[in-house]
Amino acid sequence: MLAAAAHNGGAMTGIGPVPTDRPLDGSGTVLVRPEFLQLDKGEDGIVASVEFYGHDTQYQVAGFGDLLSVRELRAPRFQVGDQVKVGYAGGPAVVLAETSGQIS
Repeated sequence: MLAAAAHNGGAMTGIGPVPTDRPLDGSGTVLVRPEFLQLDKGEDGIVASVEFYGHDTQYQVAGFGDLLSVRELRAPRFQVGDQVKVGYAGGPAVVLAETSGQIS
């Protein structure tokens, strides 16, 4: 989950723009699937953990409030402590509107 400012079918998040499943204007939360996130070398966050499952790798990345889960269908490319950039490479994500301090 990422905090977002949504506008016209998209949302600006801490990892950059993310397309959304419905038009919304205002603050909210975008729900992103870990396999729709991708890592590159950069300075957005720091790899906090790496788990290799034989056919994919799951990373936990710090630097976005809570830990952000990223899942790649490949062997590990990064290790704990590496600085990384997180990007979005999926379809429209679910966006939840924030109303009066609550998500709806």
